[in-house]
Amino acid sequence: MYLYGKAWLNKAGLKGLNINGDTPNPAQGLIEKDNNGDPTGLLVAEPNAFILYSTLAKLPELKEEEKVNSTLQYMTELNRLGVTAVMDAGGGFQNFPDDYGTTDQLNKQGKLPFVFLTIYLPRKKGSELADYTKWIGMVEIDDHGHNDFNEIDYHVNGGGENLVSDGADFENFLFPRPELPATMEKNMKEVVSLLVKNKWPFRIHATYNESITRFLNVIEEVNKETPLNGLVWFIDHAETVTEDNMKRIKALGGGIAVQHRMAYQGESFIHRYGKKPALASPPVKKMLEMGIPVGLGTDGTRVASYNPWVALYWITTGKTIGGTQVMGKENTLDRKTALSLSTYGGYELIKDYQKGKYRKDTLQILPFWIKIISQSMMKTSKTSPQN
Repeated sequence: MYLYGKAWLNKAGLKGLNINGDTPNPAQGLIEKDNNGDPTGLLVAEPNAFILYSTLAKLPELKEEEKVNSTLQYMTELNRLGVTAVMDAGGGFQNFPDDYGTTDQLNKQGKLPFVFLTIYLPRKKGSELADYTKWIGMVEIDDHGHNDFNEIDYHVNGGGENLVSDGADFENFLFPRPELPATMEKNMKEVVSLLVKNKWPFRIHATYNESITRFLNVIEEVNKETPLNGLVWFIDHAETVTEDNMKRIKALGGGIAVQHRMAYQGESFIHRYGKKPALASPPVKKMLEMGIPVGLGTDGTRVASYNPWVALYWITTGKTIGGTQVMGKENTLDRKTALSLSTYGGYELIKDYQKGKYRKDTLQILPFWIKIISQSMMKTSKTSPQN
């Protein structure tokens, strides 16, 4: 799979998924055919990545013991990279509660090695309001639970990342920006109103400023009817957000979660929109100057690396993993600021001002870790993120 735009299947994959010359293209997707009308194995998002994600969802499901083993192996790998907390942004085809049985089990056994917060995303178009209504009745949002072992945070943290299907703002820079349907505002307002009334935090996936403008229109309408009153909410990604919309986000008490998508798609962004718009995409330094809460993380593991050091490389050098200087050097962050966004910056997005920082009883190890981190990032900035 190549980012949000393409995927390749071999002959066995085509056969196993029963894709042949008569298989129709899904909406906004392409199953490439050769001169004989037979599928080549290339799947293309045009620009909707549904064709890619739905194909992944058809793959054989692991046995229960395999799920446990792979989850523990993955979490060990995250620990190895220095990760101590994760927030699951509710990826497509990840269904609650069915697909969280493994992490539920590991948490009850005290085997989750880090903080795990999850966000819920509706299953399909048209069911969004019903899904959130059901989930609000199932989950006590303020109950962080206790497992009587390591007592780590393991709980639901709200709704998102795509609150409604009509608001799917695709991040596939191989194709033009999608125009969201006219039904988006009505459908999103119903969901946001429900979440706000029940004090459920929410996050909204948004790549383009044009979409962010419309999302903010909805949130402002809801805020007039049911004040947010400090409720946690934030925009994800925001590559082309403008200063005017950042002012609106701040006025509504929101934040912005930034991921390292431009480290992988920087060249594609430049090819479509030009070099100048890429120099501050996303405008992280401006967000910080304006006092907006900002967190730095990695994007979905099916399209990008979970390695946080790749994100740190990108935000401090402005370069893609291919070495292209996509972000203007004047818009990059210093290492200390970048590290702060990757640690307590993420917690401040959800208005937790205690976690992600060194306490007094751990300060003695601080000089040691600063030396290791500084040396590591110095080597990375001089070579490549793979190092």
